[in-house]
Amino acid sequence: MIADLFLIIAFSGAMIATVVYFTEDLLDPITIFTLLNSTRFLMRPAVIMLGIDLPENMHLFRMDVQELARETMLIFFLGYLSFALGYGLANGRLSRRLATYLMGYRPSIIRVARLNLLTLIVVTLSGVMSAYYIITLGGLGNYMTEARLGLFAGTAYLQHLPELAVFIAALALYIAFGRRRGFLIPALAFFFSLVFLFMMGERGGIISAFLFLAVLYHFGVRRLTVWNYLAFGLVLSLLLAGLGMARKEIMKSDEGTTVSTSRMLEVIGDDEQWSALSVLQHLNANATDHFMVIVQDFDITNYTYGDDFYRGLIGVIPRAIWPDKPERITTGQWFTERYFPGKPSGRPITTVGIYYLNFGYVGVFLGMLISGAFCRILWHYLKGVNYRPWPVILYLTFMFRILSWGTLTPTLPMDLILVFMPIYLAYHLTTTRAAVPSRAGGAGPALSMAPQKR
Repeated sequence: MIADLFLIIAFSGAMIATVVYFTEDLLDPITIFTLLNSTRFLMRPAVIMLGIDLPENMHLFRMDVQELARETMLIFFLGYLSFALGYGLANGRLSRRLATYLMGYRPSIIRVARLNLLTLIVVTLSGVMSAYYIITLGGLGNYMTEARLGLFAGTAYLQHLPELAVFIAALALYIAFGRRRGFLIPALAFFFSLVFLFMMGERGGIISAFLFLAVLYHFGVRRLTVWNYLAFGLVLSLLLAGLGMARKEIMKSDEGTTVSTSRMLEVIGDDEQWSALSVLQHLNANATDHFMVIVQDFDITNYTYGDDFYRGLIGVIPRAIWPDKPERITTGQWFTERYFPGKPSGRPITTVGIYYLNFGYVGVFLGMLISGAFCRILWHYLKGVNYRPWPVILYLTFMFRILSWGTLTPTLPMDLILVFMPIYLAYHLTTTRAAVPSRAGGAGPALSMAPQKR
């Protein structure tokens, strides 16, 4: 017990010291990485080590779970220190030079009329897609269930339409606030894109959308205080948990159970649902539990030695071109097939878990080292463009949607195509490279993206 407490204190101290040493802003990568991963890296294994809670699916464990939690936390500790090392080392001329090659580094002008038009088009396409599947599948509950069971296999680009809509709608809404006019279209687009995301059972995109608005406000209007962020983080955590509960209730209709609005509100309002441990689970901290199973069952004798990265790479090839492409692409799918045969959906094991599964401790060290260096390049990029709106969107897209909370994943090639490429296209459709705002060519109102005095 004393050793466990010492480990928890040491890890907590390392996180605090790292944030204090490196932090330049509440939204720099090292702060985001530490705050978001603290639930998986520190809190979840700590409550198991101290005997406060047990991991999910106890039938999978043959060893003492407290011992496994201790080893799991040590692996996370190694990964965290490696990330911090990579972040610290990538503070030189080379990383700053690499940052200049990212999208939007040169000043451009946002064509507001084009942005609003594109937002309307993407939101409309998302609505048509949602209506089609709801009608075809016989109800919202069926749609939400099937969306999580491979409904978009082979057409993954459709799955990302509402997400693209909410991202550009957040940008359009932010610009409307800055200009103090033109709120209606962006606000409606933002609202409906959130609805379409929830219909798909997608909570991550909803949370990202609110984060995008808050961060745009932080960098473009007024700096938020640490208390603002603590309050905002608490609200988002509760929202994430509440949406998870609501999603489960709606999906019951797939089993022939009628779910009323009052029943959903009753479940969400149930005090027993809102314990600290329950909220921790709804924040996907149970990925730590899954990783503990990997720590128990895998060592140097049976690591997968890059198979997950290979599958992530071939995932970019459409099945229309390669009909016999392996069905299983993600590690979460593999975990479910191995430990829950016949069950739907995938169960994540954290990116650190993927590094460990493929290459052991060496993989954890190198993977997190490179991840830290990449995040430092992103931060040099954001500072170099002086926090202009579109670069903020790109930065947040990488930090929250393409990376796994700051770490490079095996599915990065697919995410670049499905998430980044639409953002890249939207950027070029809605901006014009110029030094000063203009209305050349009748393109409509423009908003300068040139650096502003802070």
